[in-house]
Amino acid sequence: MRNAKTASAPDGWFNRPVWIAFVLITDLYVNPDTGIPNSSPGGSNLAVDNIHIYNDVLSGISDNTKNMLNTLVYPNPAFEKATILIPTQLGGMVEIFVTDIVGRMVYSVSINATENQTRLNFETNNWGAGIYMVKTTYRDTTGINKLVVR
Repeated sequence: MRNAKTASAPDGWFNRPVWIAFVLITDLYVNPDTGIPNSSPGGSNLAVDNIHIYNDVLSGISDNTKNMLNTLVYPNPAFEKATILIPTQLGGMVEIFVTDIVGRMVYSVSINATENQTRLNFETNNWGAGIYMVKTTYRDTTGINKLVVR
């Protein structure tokens, strides 16, 4: 698999970043003799099977680090609000996409760059605690940042 060639990795997956999310879902344990449920989830074993690698967040990004957009996301971790600071020039559209760890879109916006830096403030308090990926694109250059929301 590491040498497999795909549209997202034309030179193979060797030495390429891959994000893998594990989700553990457990039911409350119910004592079969008393019928009383435990107050904590039952079971603590995690079995991993059928790992699928999705490259949606990184799709289309060049392996050349000179083409990476140096975007800053803060505070990190965020609690209620976060700010994205993007190096821009006068003119041009900035696209921002935020996805959760399994790739669901939680926020997106396109804005026109009017200064040397484009700053966007947004609320995170209704997203839920977790890890999010922030993809910013400006003039065919893309940046990827991880944002932790608590």
